Amino acid sequence: MKRIFLPELLSNFSNVKAGSLITPDTKVLHRIKDVLRAEEGSVFEFIDGNGLVVQAEFLKKECNFVVNKVDRVKKNNSNQICVAVSIIRRERFDLMVEKAVELGADKIIPFRSERSKPYSNESFDKLRERWQRIADQALSQCRRDFRCVIEPICDLNTLKLITGDYHNKAAFDPTGIKISNADFDTTKSTIFIIGPEGGFSDNELSNIKSWDVKLYSVSENILRTETAAFYALSVINFLKFR
Repeated sequence: MKRIFLPELLSNFSNVKAGSLITPDTKVLHRIKDVLRAEEGSVFEFIDGNGLVVQAEFLKKECNFVVNKVDRVKKNNSNQICVAVSIIRRERFDLMVEKAVELGADKIIPFRSERSKPYSNESFDKLRERWQRIADQALSQCRRDFRCVIEPICDLNTLKLITGDYHNKAAFDPTGIKISNADFDTTKSTIFIIGPEGGFSDNELSNIKSWDVKLYSVSENILRTETAAFYALSVINFLKFR
């Protein structure tokens, strides 16, 4: 069953129930009719990214859907996963966002560090919009119920304040303890702080350690920033499902 992210469900169809009719916008209809080539009676799932899951049957002639079933999934806020990632080249950050959503990240925070890829301040809003679109597209593919939020790009001073909201706080550095010795409590919230190519400067690393963040080494090899993000999320998934 195909799943489609349709955030308008929450605002426009807050009282949706079995038998209700849903008429998506022309862009969504184009995808359903012309790209997916849906036939009369095909069943789709629509999600709003906030736990609303609507199963509906396609009425091809009428170009709308009749609702068969409505579920509202409750979110567990106690074990949220965040990855804070130093800004890298756009196409590589694009890939990181897509895979991070698939691997269960609930929030992604791009941040500036001394060795980050430089971007003009004027481009930040557009980059954030781009990365949110990529995250939303990945949401449907991996069958998640809740949206992964891309936060505004920030600096390390702001990131320091954000880390206070998380129970498990981890950053990667060759000087850290082996990740196999990690003692993450997977029932609690987690934030991973992923540095830029070339790593954090000594001053940045000293600051990060002062935030009560534990340093872990993950490999004998030097990982790219996006690879380190994949690794971190894979570790927490392994610990949660072992």
